[in-house]
Amino acid sequence: MVYYPFNNNYSSNVACIWGLKECRTIVKDFRKIKDARGQTQKVPNSVDGSRKGKVVDRDNHYFQRMITHRKEIKYKLDEMKNTKVVKETRTSQPKKVERRFAIWHFDKKLLGSLDEGFTIVPKIMATKRATSKGLYHARGGCIYSQADSIELKGVKEVLLVPTSYNLTMIMKDLKDATVGKRRVCYCAKCVEGS
Repeated sequence: MVYYPFNNNYSSNVACIWGLKECRTIVKDFRKIKDARGQTQKVPNSVDGSRKGKVVDRDNHYFQRMITHRKEIKYKLDEMKNTKVVKETRTSQPKKVERRFAIWHFDKKLLGSLDEGFTIVPKIMATKRATSKGLYHARGGCIYSQADSIELKGVKEVLLVPTSYNLTMIMKDLKDATVGKRRVCYCAKCVEGS
């Protein structure tokens, strides 16, 4: 049984970019039992040409990795990309579009590696840390591989993109969490020991 306690307020938005008709119901069901997988978080979306520089590169790579895992969301991501207008005036300011995805789309092994009481999943994790938690291996065989990594300012990081949308598995997890409401660790050390 897997349960991730959530003691904060959920975001008001339950819409999920993944486009599964069942997603809204699943999010609401996780919220009923105060499980973190009922939370939704923003898709990273920096403005091109901003002072953030490399953050835009990271966000664009994040988009591409999300599309790799769920091709059906490509058009939604394309329509939300922010662009900076050539000459910005009050009326021509770019409008930032916000899209969200449900935390239940992240692999349980990743969620289990986060600190208890997490409210969102970070966008990135240092490669060394991800490797030690059993989440990353450059050649594959883990949740994340070389394709999910990016190097910014000499630091190699793993983009923690959602990868899971198996409805059968999540319905089982929802049922188990409702009954058990206890957290099980999925870190590399615990998984090897079981």
